[in-house]
Parts: sequence; C-alpha cells; structure tokens
Amino acid sequence: MNRATSGFPPGRRRSGSDSQSGSTAPLALGLAACLVLIAVLLVPLYRGVVLTRFLAAAADAAALAGADSASGLEAGFPCERAAQSAALSGVRLEECTALDGIVTVTVSGELLGQRLRVEARGGPPVCVWCA
Repeated sequence: MNRATSGFPPGRRRSGSDSQSGSTAPLALGLAACLVLIAVLLVPLYRGVVLTRFLAAAADAAALAGADSASGLEAGFPCERAAQSAALSGVRLEECTALDGIVTVTVSGELLGQRLRVEARGGPPVCVWCA
C-alpha cells in the first residue's frame, strides 16, 4: 500500500500503536468510580438532613399536643400528651417542660451511631404589643 492510498500521513500506521488508543475504557471506569464515591459520601448526608426534618416535625407535633393539654383544650397532663405524640411519630422524647401554658420538648433520633436532637416549643402566641 502506498502513501497516497493509505489515508494516513507518513510515519503513522494503522495498528494500535496510537498513544490515545484504548483510553476510553479506563476513563469511563474512573468516572464511574468517582460517581460511586460521591454517592457513597452524599447518601449519609442526605439521610441526616431528612432525619433532622423528620425530628423537627415530630418535635413540633409533640409540643403542640402538650400545649393543647396545658391550655385545657385536651384532657391530660402536657408532658404525657407530648410523650404520646412523640411515640406515635416513632421518636424518643428526651425532655419536656411545661410552664405557664408553654410546653418545650426535646426529641431525638439516631443515625449511624450519632444522636440527633431537636427542640420545639408550643403554646399561645407571644404578644409583642401586650407588654
């Protein structure tokens, strides 16, 4: 085959001696490995964000249930009602205080061996014009 019909410039051959030849597979494997590493690192972070939001909602519900009891709207003791609400949400009530119709609760959950705690307050609205 002569140079004019081969389609390659002089000194270039058709064989796999190219420096770029076969580099697609390692590049694809490297990119896939990077994506897997990022996913492995981000999934626990995402789970932590989701659990924190869930705990905040459960704490709000427990505080409002306790505040309903403290105001006389529901029967029972405020912290008992808050504990029932927390148990229904599947979280642990760690602390509960009821003072002057305001109930403050702290609930917790666990993620990867770490305890996450969230606090919420329930009660009548604060009147800024009353003072």
